[in-house]
Amino acid sequence: RKFKVAIAVPPSNDVDVSAHCLGFVAHVEGDQVTGYTVLVGGGMGMTHNNTKTYPRLAEPMGFCTAEQAVKVSEGVLIVQRNWGERLNRKHARLKYTV
Repeated sequence: RKFKVAIAVPPSNDVDVSAHCLGFVAHVEGDQVTGYTVLVGGGMGMTHNNTKTYPRLAEPMGFCTAEQAVKVSEGVLIVQRNWGERLNRKHARLKYTV
């Protein structure tokens, strides 16, 4: 199933990081990215007339440095791989896992 990742660099939010499975909001000092606020569990998709599916905004999970971003992404993917729904495709998204 799909897994959406978005990165935003303030002040621009060209993508809505809250609407994706995994989002990174950059912390910038000068012209350097010093780290990211990590958001998890977003997704706007739903099936009409099915109350078991619903839209959900991602929630902040924490902060990581720029060097830790790949490792954090791998960790979130592993959680979804190991604990995500496999029987019902409509629930095979991180927003239902978290």
